[in-house]
Amino acid sequence: MCWPPCNAESARRAGLTLIEVLAGLALMGTILVALVRAKSDSALQWHEANRRLEGIEAAEHLLRRWTTPAPGMTPGIPATSMAGGERSVPLEASGSIEDYPHLRWQTRIVTNPQAEFLGAQVVRLEILRAETLQPAKQDAPLAYVELLVPSEEPSDSAQAPSIIP
Repeated sequence: MCWPPCNAESARRAGLTLIEVLAGLALMGTILVALVRAKSDSALQWHEANRRLEGIEAAEHLLRRWTTPAPGMTPGIPATSMAGGERSVPLEASGSIEDYPHLRWQTRIVTNPQAEFLGAQVVRLEILRAETLQPAKQDAPLAYVELLVPSEEPSDSAQAPSIIP
């Protein structure tokens, strides 16, 4: 005897059909694939964010090295001439970064009429991955900063306007 009373129809309905089991497995598989993909994307974004932070640290390292005045020089003015007549911020140059062997830097002059009027120029410092040495394969910079530095030679537009009495 069966308690609660059971009959053949209720015994048949107690289990799941094969189609219900397959539908449940397909749903669980879809959810698992979405979770794994989301975790993978998150890990890639985390890695890229850390590389960008490292690029920012490398830029700060270079700027500190280039703008720290030599002994006996006036502090507080970036890109002034160093002892020996060299510029502290290199123009149109590139190189490796001593503490970051997998990164490299490059500078280039950016055209800016307002800066030229002031007798200055804009220099863009870019931090790049070292493996992107070929221009065709070059990625976007990890970090960049634009600096306003005095021009090497004064331009005609940098002259102060004359005052008419």
